[in-house]
Amino acid sequence: MLYQTMAYYSPEWPTVVMNSGNTFDFWQVPVVLFWLGFGVMAVRFCVQLASLYSIHRKSNKSSYQGISFREVAQDLPPFSFGASIYFSAQRHPEADW
Repeated sequence: MLYQTMAYYSPEWPTVVMNSGNTFDFWQVPVVLFWLGFGVMAVRFCVQLASLYSIHRKSNKSSYQGISFREVAQDLPPFSFGASIYFSAQRHPEADW
């Protein structure tokens, strides 16, 4: 009896055809951009770590008035990373230390 009532109100049920061949999901664009940015920044971080390791290997451990630092032979501005200070003694006179 329920079927007859339903058939009376809607004799044909509409069918939905899903075409899964050529669909483009616009919500995937931000996801792809996120992972692309993540990949670029990860590569950049690895290059910077390799550069820091190279600077660390080429530097010599020194001390000035009880403060230890790494003396860099390259012409670099002073910087610190972790517990190490990297400083180019040739670039700055001793009065600036």
